[in-house]
Amino acid sequence: MNKKNNVLEKYQSEELKEISLASNVSDYKKVLYFIISFILISVIISAMIKYPEKVVGRAFIVSKNQTNNIYAPNSGEIKLLVQDNCYVQKGALLALINSTTDYGDLIKIKNQLKSIDINTIESSIDIEFDRTLRLGEIEKFYYNFLLAVIECNNTLKIDLAKLKIENIEKKLIRNSEREEILTQAKKVFADKSEIVNKSYELDLSLFDANAIVRDKMDNSKLTMLDLKEKAIYLDKNDQELTHNTGELSDEISFLKKDREKMIASVLFNVKKTYFELITAIDYWEHNFTVSAPISGKLEYYQPFLNSSQYVKKESPLFIILPKTEDIYARGVMSANGYGKIKKNDTVFIKLRDFPFKEYGDLKGIISNKSKVYHDTIYYIDIRLDPKLKTTHNKKIDFTHNMPGSLEFYGNKRSLLQRIFSTIQNSIEKN
Repeated sequence: MNKKNNVLEKYQSEELKEISLASNVSDYKKVLYFIISFILISVIISAMIKYPEKVVGRAFIVSKNQTNNIYAPNSGEIKLLVQDNCYVQKGALLALINSTTDYGDLIKIKNQLKSIDINTIESSIDIEFDRTLRLGEIEKFYYNFLLAVIECNNTLKIDLAKLKIENIEKKLIRNSEREEILTQAKKVFADKSEIVNKSYELDLSLFDANAIVRDKMDNSKLTMLDLKEKAIYLDKNDQELTHNTGELSDEISFLKKDREKMIASVLFNVKKTYFELITAIDYWEHNFTVSAPISGKLEYYQPFLNSSQYVKKESPLFIILPKTEDIYARGVMSANGYGKIKKNDTVFIKLRDFPFKEYGDLKGIISNKSKVYHDTIYYIDIRLDPKLKTTHNKKIDFTHNMPGSLEFYGNKRSLLQRIFSTIQNSIEKN
């Protein structure tokens, strides 16, 4: 019985093995078909699914006229001269930093200096000296200028060199008159000499002919010699007069040059001390006054800023918001994907202050892109709808430097293309 049972079990196990083997082969085929089908379907789907490449960055909505931050020029107690949220004109005085110089007294000095045309000083300078002025750091320069003005006025008023020149010119006039008299005398003397010479020649002829006595001949000769002596005296006077006139003319030239040098010296000192004073005033205003660089609405940078508060140098004080003109967006991009962005491409901006799901995006056109790599970033300018309407047709109220995220969508690529590109890059790197 046992043998029969063993034989039956043997045949049954072989049949079962054949049946199970056939079943396994069928299962393997199904799995293989499934895997192949899955791969084919995945490839087809990945080839069909396409989406654009996205390049992101940051953006700020700005105006042609940028905001201006104003900082404290020096450390000290501040005196505010304007209220928060007021409109100020360019150049308006906003605040003062406390110093030893009184600003009102400084304005008086500036007004005095405005009345002086320093380039055309020809007469004395009229400037009022006030001992009560509190000028602090500028006092030294102010007194130097006053001393130079006083010296210049005294030099121009007294002008001793000019008086000397006038006296010498009078002497020259008298010498000229003497020269005219001497010229006339020499003319008369020449006529007289001619007559005496003829008389002497006549007497000499008569004496040779024994027509006259020797006494008359001697008298005639003495008369002629006397005239020659007078001629020498006249020539000497003429030479002395000419020499004296030359010396006086030289003295006038010397005095004029000395006077010009002296006047130029005092005028130069006035101009020097004037510009030193102007420079000192400008330097003080640069360090202790706060002025508006542009016109616009002023806001306090610190919410609780008040007069008599101590501020440190370079600490922010005010922000001036100028008139809004030509609104556009300024984009900040990294180098990743920047080369794909072209001029006139469309970009979208999601504003941080206005949730894009509710308000939508701002659509813009790239008007300019930077060609220089600025410290790991690039800049782009984006032209926007002047009314700032979003893709949800909602108007955005402009505020300066509104931040947001910038998105650029490039060409669409399928998943399959992206996978093959990744594989290709990996192969090329290896």
